[in-house]
Amino acid sequence: MTLAESGILLHVGLTKTGTTTLQKTLFAGHSQVYYLGKLAPSEIPKGCRSTAVHDILKRALWQLKKPLDVKKTRNLYEEQLLPEVLSGKLFVGSWEVFGMNATDKFTERLKRLQAIFGRCRIMVTLRNPLTWTPSEFLQNIEGHFLQRNHSWMGSVPFLDIEDWFEKRVKFSRGIHNFLSYSQNIQSAVSLLGRENVGVSLFEELKVNPEEYYHGICRFMGIDEKEGLQLSRQKHFNQRISQQQIDFLRKVSTSWWWRVLIQWKSIKERRRLFQSIAEKHPDNAMPAKISLPSRLEREIVAATREGNRWLVENLSLPLDKYNYPF
Repeated sequence: MTLAESGILLHVGLTKTGTTTLQKTLFAGHSQVYYLGKLAPSEIPKGCRSTAVHDILKRALWQLKKPLDVKKTRNLYEEQLLPEVLSGKLFVGSWEVFGMNATDKFTERLKRLQAIFGRCRIMVTLRNPLTWTPSEFLQNIEGHFLQRNHSWMGSVPFLDIEDWFEKRVKFSRGIHNFLSYSQNIQSAVSLLGRENVGVSLFEELKVNPEEYYHGICRFMGIDEKEGLQLSRQKHFNQRISQQQIDFLRKVSTSWWWRVLIQWKSIKERRRLFQSIAEKHPDNAMPAKISLPSRLEREIVAATREGNRWLVENLSLPLDKYNYPF
């Protein structure tokens, strides 16, 4: 079986687990991978590799309210995509937000990919939800200011973490949809088979990055030496600084600043935001957000049972990294 005949591998995040490094180095650069996206920047919708890729994948990944015409989409795959990969590369797609989707939508996407590609595998990296939540908060705050891409957050540039959590849970239609990683993995194992579900831990990436990337390549079935060379010492998405957080707080409390920012383009916002960090090159500190005890209790209650399933069924060392139990 060639790599292309092995179907598609979908990387589903989670966010804030080194996904950008995988996307920009291993997936985009490995000689045995035919990377479908997400590419950034990209002129193609959803960051797809080409319009042909988007035409195929939109039916499986984004247009879930429309019935899937399996025969037509399969024909597109065989006529437009397969001829481009005669060298036998592995089809890989990476959209990290899928790992946090409601389980019914997550499962429907996997079923559609199976119908189109014949075989579907998924790969996900987990992170302790008690440390992941503050990190996701910071990413959402930064992204909302720079790109205005989170309408559910409202019009102000900054929210405290409790207000953000309430809005995020409401937007996700419940905390179990927001923190759905275990239910999604369980569904994938049931649908695809254990051998087609790869689960890694962000904490192990931090402790031993070389072994982490070796494990990723082994699951993918691609050359490990080349994969390690691509991913070694590559880090993207520098963490937001405390000075930048303080600036966003200032903007949120100033009518004049909010009016001024409203008319700035994304490019101008990025330039302004970067200038805040550059003003403090010697004492810029990574922003630190403490998780309020009330939110900690809610997260523990929402994830404890699922974490136990992951330990009992996948033998993941979650206790070693203090995941809620």
